[in-house]
Order: sequence, then structure tokens, then C-alpha cells
Amino acid sequence: MFTTIRRFSTVDHARSIAMIADDFVPMIMAIDGIESYRLVDTGDGLVGITTGVSEEAIRASDEASAAWSAKQDRSVLGELVSIHEGPLVHAAG
Repeated sequence: MFTTIRRFSTVDHARSIAMIADDFVPMIMAIDGIESYRLVDTGDGLVGITTGVSEEAIRASDEASAAWSAKQDRSVLGELVSIHEGPLVHAAG
């Protein structure tokens, strides 16, 4: 299993959450090998956590995320602040 963590700044927090839930999540979950997606509200932005069965699935999600993000209105979503990926070494529940 592999995971990628994307942190976004947000300008319009509520609209950003709706855009991600309505448009981004279905796109990511349609990628072969993606197992889960979680969105965390950190108060000063959003963190998306994607887990997949392989590094290839995570790379495909990163490419899809970059393409999707490039098309979004920056007055709503803001910017991708950071992205981290690697093997999932422990999970519970």
C-alpha cells in the first residue's frame, strides 16, 4: 500500500470542500488501484489523503490531481502547498 498526502490552502473553504467532494473524489476513486480518499479540515486549509494498492496507482492519482488542480479557480481552492508520498507502513482501523 502507498499513500499520498496533499495539502491545499483555501480561499473559499466551503466551496473548496464541495468542489473536492463533488468533482475530485469521484475522479480519484475511479483510478484503478485507489483504495481510499480522506479529506481533513485543518482550519487553515485542507489535507487530502489518498491510499492505493501500489506506487503506480498513487502516481496516477498524483498526475490526475495535478491536472484537476491546474483547472480550478484559485480564488476558491487556493494553492497546493505540499505533497508527500510513500509506502504505508502501519494502519489501524
